[in-house]
Amino acid sequence: MNLVYEVQLMPPDSPRGFLSNRVRIQALEMLSRAIFVMDYKNTKRILSSILLAGFSLLAGLLIWEAAVRITGLPAFILPSPQLVWIRLGEVLDNGTLWRHTWVTTREVVLGLGLGAGLAVIMGYVVAKSHIVERLLSPYLVASQAIPVVALAPLLVLWFGTGVFSKVLVCALTVFFPVLVNTIVGVRAVPIELHDLMRSLRASRMQVIRYL
Repeated sequence: MNLVYEVQLMPPDSPRGFLSNRVRIQALEMLSRAIFVMDYKNTKRILSSILLAGFSLLAGLLIWEAAVRITGLPAFILPSPQLVWIRLGEVLDNGTLWRHTWVTTREVVLGLGLGAGLAVIMGYVVAKSHIVERLLSPYLVASQAIPVVALAPLLVLWFGTGVFSKVLVCALTVFFPVLVNTIVGVRAVPIELHDLMRSLRASRMQVIRYL
């Protein structure tokens, strides 16, 4: 780290000026040494983290390879790191990985948008209406008693193996957490802010937007 110091030295005519300048120079030298030590420690810590991560990765690969050789399991159950690397190069070369990545990303984004959108709307309605809350709460709680993993085969049977069933699984996964957080967030707004918005004659959409 290069540092440029601008030092205002006193005229060295008097003994006082000479001592003051000397003290300032010594302080700057001590500061430079301290900064150098700090930089050295930070660099050493970063290098240690990188070496530790590399060592952990290498140890994991060696353990993986040893497990493949010791157990003798077929490649479709426990492939070796070399076979995995070769297969990765193949799917990267023929475009299979990118095509499947795009399909999965599209389904996840659609499911996230559908589930989060419905959850935010329903969460706001439930938070604002106690009647709706009493009507929907039993069904919302009961829906969490069945894991999404158990519903996935039924969704595939009902809606087929197309995109919609996969999007629905993603939407069900994110729906309840977003719903609960929306209800908690809407109800956590202080009543004073509602009074302030009413005093400012804010419209319904402005209240929803700013509160």
